Amino acid sequence: MKILKYLLIVLVCIVVVGALVLGYLGLLPGVASVFGSNKPRDLGVSYSDQDATAAFGISGVAQATLPSSTPAQTSIQYTGTHALTASFSQEQISALVNEQQWKYYPVQAAQIKFNTDGTVEFSGLLLKDRLSGYTQAMGGSAIDVSGATKYIAGNPPIYIKGKAEVVNNVFTVFDIQKAEVGRLDVTKYATKYRSDVMSYVTDRIQFVPGLEITSAKIEGGKFTFDGSIYDTKATVNE
Repeated sequence: MKILKYLLIVLVCIVVVGALVLGYLGLLPGVASVFGSNKPRDLGVSYSDQDATAAFGISGVAQATLPSSTPAQTSIQYTGTHALTASFSQEQISALVNEQQWKYYPVQAAQIKFNTDGTVEFSGLLLKDRLSGYTQAMGGSAIDVSGATKYIAGNPPIYIKGKAEVVNNVFTVFDIQKAEVGRLDVTKYATKYRSDVMSYVTDRIQFVPGLEITSAKIEGGKFTFDGSIYDTKATVNE
């Protein structure tokens, strides 16, 4: 379910922008642990193995493993394509995100909550050491994140709430209501650079072979997808 990964790219961009603009991320690990700000927000979403199995079954995407010697740039590969029109619950999507085995997947301990008003909430830990490999595999450069990650202490929790929609492979809606790194509010910076983020995410969507998104959004408390998706995803695993 690639669209979830693109929503996570948005989160990464917010973190990077926040680091560059504020020039700080002095999220002092010792102090953060005392106040609990080193842990993701609990959105009350839990999932089971059955949710993961169901979600993988609905998507129809087979998983394969690449040799450990594969470089970061080609550490995730896609082949084939098939039509997909489906909806997923918040539990199923949370399971998909947390069951990723790719060694450069930059998020851990994630919860995704779908609200009936069409908003989505995401919380999780950002694994900064994986950002360089992740960015290279998605068609970017390690330089894109290297200047910002040095300001990030540890693996900070991130949170975002808002609306997002993709139409015909273009990220058309990104309505940010709240964005946090640790417990620091970076909403105004995410809003300021919203158009840049949308352009970046659109480029990443169009970079993936076999993926054609006619429509992807949150509605009725579920994530709905219409379009086509790759048959097989092969990754270098942890």
